[in-house]
Amino acid sequence: MVADVAGNINGVFCEVLAQFAFMFAEPCCRDELPRGASDFVRAEVKFAGPLTGSMGLVVPLEMCAEIAANALGVERTDEEVQAASLDALRELANLTCCHLLSSLAGEKAVFDVSVGRSKDFDQQQWTLARNADDTYTFLADEGYSVLVTFTATPAA
Repeated sequence: MVADVAGNINGVFCEVLAQFAFMFAEPCCRDELPRGASDFVRAEVKFAGPLTGSMGLVVPLEMCAEIAANALGVERTDEEVQAASLDALRELANLTCCHLLSSLAGEKAVFDVSVGRSKDFDQQQWTLARNADDTYTFLADEGYSVLVTFTATPAA
């Protein structure tokens, strides 16, 4: 397994976000990350294999619509966007997790990856997650604050 988890997360998340949602992000210092939104959503994917754990994305609710619109190739005002917003975030989490696992454990490693789940996340939860040791912070297009959480332990 590659020891540079932070470097892998930074590279993989930015690449997947650009390829899937045509959005750009860059890592930033957690102290410089603006809270911005009042409503957040967390999408989480669990995995088991050579590593066992979970990866999560916490984004402002309005960013979900942007991800969906860009992934679908339609305007944010399109009626499809609202219905697809959370699905798009869960798919982004799933893609990020799978690419990250390949980056960390190698392309031949086999993982059982769960279907992504999403839930509302309030400002207090956002602040706690932002300050956690297993959180990586990003600033995306439009000034969106993004948290990527990752916990993993080697299989016994």
